[in-house]
Amino acid sequence: MNENFLPEKKVDKSLLGRDFFIPADLQGIFSFYLRGDFKNMGGKFMIEIDVNIVEIVTNRLFINSLDIFREYFQNSCDAIDDAIEAGILQEGDGRIKILLYKNKDSSRITIEDNGMGISVRYFKRTMNKIGNSDKSLETDRGFRGIGRLCGLAYCKKLHLTSTAKGETKFSVMEIDAEKLRREFFRNKNRSAESILQDVITFKEGIAKADEHFFRVELIDIVETNEDLLNVEKVRDYLSFAAPVAFSPDFNFQNEIYKHAASIDFKITEYKIFVNGEPCFKNYKTKFNTFRNDTDKIFNLDFREFYDGEKLIAWSWVGLSTFKGVLSEKRDTPDYKMRGIRLRAGNIQIGDGGVFKNLFRENRYTKYFIGEVYAVDTNLIPNSRRDYFEENDACNALETTLEKYFEELHARCNNASKEREKSRKTQSNKGIGIIKINRLPKPNWSKECKKLYNKICKIIRANPKLSGEELIRKFEEVIK
Repeated sequence: MNENFLPEKKVDKSLLGRDFFIPADLQGIFSFYLRGDFKNMGGKFMIEIDVNIVEIVTNRLFINSLDIFREYFQNSCDAIDDAIEAGILQEGDGRIKILLYKNKDSSRITIEDNGMGISVRYFKRTMNKIGNSDKSLETDRGFRGIGRLCGLAYCKKLHLTSTAKGETKFSVMEIDAEKLRREFFRNKNRSAESILQDVITFKEGIAKADEHFFRVELIDIVETNEDLLNVEKVRDYLSFAAPVAFSPDFNFQNEIYKHAASIDFKITEYKIFVNGEPCFKNYKTKFNTFRNDTDKIFNLDFREFYDGEKLIAWSWVGLSTFKGVLSEKRDTPDYKMRGIRLRAGNIQIGDGGVFKNLFRENRYTKYFIGEVYAVDTNLIPNSRRDYFEENDACNALETTLEKYFEELHARCNNASKEREKSRKTQSNKGIGIIKINRLPKPNWSKECKKLYNKICKIIRANPKLSGEELIRKFEEVIK
């Protein structure tokens, strides 16, 4: 075995043969076990990786290929938080830069942060922990130890580079992703370790002492996934998936920050750039419905959700006149922002339809714009980050949300009834106008005809006036 490849940890002898916790949604994917003779290994053990874990990662872990950006930027956010805690960065100085490049001969995606970085001393050990992260469920966004490999399915080569502040070397892990996929396809009986040893290379280079970063490079994107190089699509994805600031075009951002502060909740935000341009949450105050009616948010409804006395989540929802579901045209900003979204660590869980099964009717999710922020650390995102792992905290949240969504459902229905009532009133006025216009004109005197024409003219010029307002105008004419 290659000592530079396999990760090692000191372990008490009593741990040998003991089962390890595996998240429910990843059971059957991971298979860790202690192996070898404890004495001969000098009090250390090694982790053997089930071939299935690498095979699944190399054959695409996510339905939406754009989700790989989420896996990488959430790791960057954790690295920036660590750098702030260590005093290496000041609050607000963190940067995540995404560069998409393509020409006729090659293509590349680069994701780089100025977070804590990884020391040369610990780089190999850290990179070799596949599915065995040291991160905390309570404080970190990425914690399963497989996110950094998610790009393997989409490129020919994957390079991971890092250095820590004060060091004069950087470390590189190069993975031949194309060869990795080919070997798994050809020989299912080979162990994951033996295949990985053939496709992974570690290198070092000269770095500046004041540098600290982690860089991911996906080199030569496979042709079937060139949407990953589409700048507009990537920006649209990040505008709701990523923990970025609200768009300046959204008039209610200060109210949201103020409410969060009132319940002692911090909305963590990071500066993310795509090809040099900053990303924002692209919420707007004004929008179009599917009928092309214009509507707008005139107020926000804030709500906290409790399990007993424990705050487990809170939300904001934009209140409009609910003229209809937001635009059905997929390429419009209105379509992209619709729905009440779920966030943990200010990173989106699922998409705009994540709560559709909690509404009485699925379509009502399309009437709203809003967000639900998880507070309880027992609300744990599953490996696909399309929902939470099922547990007591998740069940409690669903129960409270269902009650709230009933209120929102009623708001929509009441708004619809009011519009129908108004339409009937306007329709009756129209009928009255037609009847008046069609009245037979007897042999009136000139004064009567003149008065009649004035009344008709008033009605035509003021179709929206109520009956009382029309009578007042008639009285003015008669006088």
